[in-house]
Amino acid sequence: MKSNVISAKGAEAKAAVLGNAVTNSKQEEAAPLLLLPPVPEEKKEKKPAKVVTPVVGEKKETATAAPKRLSIDELTDKADRVYLLRQKYQEVREKRKQLESFTISHDKNNAQLTLVDAKGLSISTSNPVAIGKLLADWMLDLNNHLSKTEKEIRVELEQLGDN
Repeated sequence: MKSNVISAKGAEAKAAVLGNAVTNSKQEEAAPLLLLPPVPEEKKEKKPAKVVTPVVGEKKETATAAPKRLSIDELTDKADRVYLLRQKYQEVREKRKQLESFTISHDKNNAQLTLVDAKGLSISTSNPVAIGKLLADWMLDLNNHLSKTEKEIRVELEQLGDN
């Protein structure tokens, strides 16, 4: 019997903690308690303190400085540069297209290559292996020029986008 009394008291204590107090008399009834869940605390990350060493005679640059706005002259210069790069890109692309169509259309046995220097000296060959190697090397060179010009155009345009 004693164990039932102890367990009943323990249950009443647990109920009281949870806000459901059990009472035997009507006089002891109190207003019901409303328990809210605890508010989660935000964890503040500790950032290492920046060590600032004063430098005499030099200007300090702030990280929050606004980007420099380009003048109209600088903008027109950049626009001209992008236009010239675009023309270069189109010319190299056209040369590559001509080389591709020549490579596809020529018969390996009937192609002839003639080189002429500034003094007027010339050399000719109809060797298909030599012509094939020259065409492959020429195509590689044109592709390298195209990728280089494309990168230059992208850099110019990205610089304009940052300002």
